[in-house]
Amino acid sequence: LWLKTADDYFSLISGANGAYDNEYGLVHFGRLWLAYHDAHGSNTNITNISIDDDMWHMISIVSDMSGTTFYVDGILRGEPDPPFGTKGEFRIEALWLGGDQDCVDGCWERSQQFTGIIDEIAIYHRALSSEEIEQHYDRILAGKSYCDP
Repeated sequence: LWLKTADDYFSLISGANGAYDNEYGLVHFGRLWLAYHDAHGSNTNITNISIDDDMWHMISIVSDMSGTTFYVDGILRGEPDPPFGTKGEFRIEALWLGGDQDCVDGCWERSQQFTGIIDEIAIYHRALSSEEIEQHYDRILAGKSYCDP
């Protein structure tokens, strides 16, 4: 996901279901936060990553059973210790970009709406390697798509 913003308080991705209004969320409240709820409980990871400098950034989040890692502009920006990841499945009934839904398909908080530009959104069915993320970043900078050789 590429974005450009000077806003320091917004939601990028919001996943909700009937039981949990914030089943999955990527927000920026001065810095990036990732929060989720699954069958094993709720977790929140507050990073030291700030992206509100009105410059283009590629944000990549890779989650697998060993944990979750954050990349900014193709560079690993830290792995949570202990690993931040889920051992269960997310049950997302509605997924929104650029806003926080506090119930399925609604209950918006105006203060959490994204102000800026979002581009090149990609969701994969598998965890990408560090090398693949770096290649994606380099391809876009070279004017190619993620998938160009």
